[in-house]
Amino acid sequence: MRSFSKRRQLIQRAVVLLSSVALLGVGSLPAKAQAPQAWPPSFKRIHTDLCNFDLRVPPTPTGLPINDLVIVIYGFFPGKEGDVVSTYPNPIWGLPKVVYIPAVQAPGVLDPRHAGYGFDQLIVHYGWREDNPNVRPAEANKLMHFGVHLRPCRWHVHVEAWWTSNGQRVARAWLCHIYKVWTPNGWVVRVTNPRAWNPEFPDGPVLLHSAQYFIPKKGLPHLEDLVSGIQPAEWGADGWTPLREDIVTVPLEPDQALSFFIPGPENPPPVFQIQMEALSQTPEVGAAADQLPPAAIVTDRAAVQLEADLNGDGVVGTPDFNTLRLQFGHSSPDEVP
Repeated sequence: MRSFSKRRQLIQRAVVLLSSVALLGVGSLPAKAQAPQAWPPSFKRIHTDLCNFDLRVPPTPTGLPINDLVIVIYGFFPGKEGDVVSTYPNPIWGLPKVVYIPAVQAPGVLDPRHAGYGFDQLIVHYGWREDNPNVRPAEANKLMHFGVHLRPCRWHVHVEAWWTSNGQRVARAWLCHIYKVWTPNGWVVRVTNPRAWNPEFPDGPVLLHSAQYFIPKKGLPHLEDLVSGIQPAEWGADGWTPLREDIVTVPLEPDQALSFFIPGPENPPPVFQIQMEALSQTPEVGAAADQLPPAAIVTDRAAVQLEADLNGDGVVGTPDFNTLRLQFGHSSPDEVP
């Protein structure tokens, strides 16, 4: 039985890898502007990122105080906890504890349809823990910032977060998935509304809005810089460039996605930001709901990854090798905080 489970996990991983390009090309709503150009599919061009988000603390139906947040990242993590380069110190909860759980030891509570089923897990736990019990509760309807810097080239397939009270889940922290793919003409950024497949916390539609970007021209923003209030001028950019304002009226159902195209160089990668509203989770408080902050503000950029197809012609050949020799011994600036 155990051998069968291992074979199933290996088959599932292979299916995910083979379908990743299809994931980036299907299921999106019609683009009305800035449609991405054709690009040659290549797994190495799917970039991991620096996950940064401001999350609105929800009021809980039972009135339980929210005093921790658990971020669960599913994927392949050969470096275990070391695949998390750094984490953002939350202003009231400080730094989190990171725990690695291999796929063969992961608790069998996931729905088999869950995107993370059969994968390794990185658990990033902010706030209350048994070894850290004296934690101030979060204030409802306020934004709190969290961030995880993953090592370049680490493959993650799913990220979700949960508000908890003394370790017990009380509400879902709504996140969108952001995939960033470098093409010879610029960046394709794909934003999805992922399912959690948890009957206690049903999946629902979201609204995405205020998508924008800037390309750093002076320095490289790192995790501590990628907050919602980041100022483009501090990084040599003229300001934010908006992307597709029409999407504010389009509900994004679970598993649906939107794509954006950002022209520009591969390095430095653009800083991308988008806001979202969880339609099923907005408190019914009448006109006061307009005064609430968004459910999430996601600000991130792709990690700088060393590529083999350095000239972008779709072929790894002698010109790439000659350039690669000049980079021997170099490492990505995102290998360290």
